[in-house]
Amino acid sequence: MSLTDLMSGMDLTIYPLVAMVLFIGVYALVARRVWLEPKVERDRQAGLPLDDSPATASPILTHDRTYARVRIARDAAQTERRP
Repeated sequence: MSLTDLMSGMDLTIYPLVAMVLFIGVYALVARRVWLEPKVERDRQAGLPLDDSPATASPILTHDRTYARVRIARDAAQTERRP
């Protein structure tokens, strides 16, 4: 029995149907969440890329900046200790 004979006997139509149902389900959940979100929250989120205030800064970027400051201070201290 060859692989062609084995695969031709299998009913593989269920896989694209399951994928389509999953896609439509996730799409519907995201659309529902966006649709039911208050307008005030949507407006706040829409302005985030243009807002430079520290209250809305990303925790990841804040962490990276803090780490960079610590690293610069550590490197400066090590440079001062060298004879």
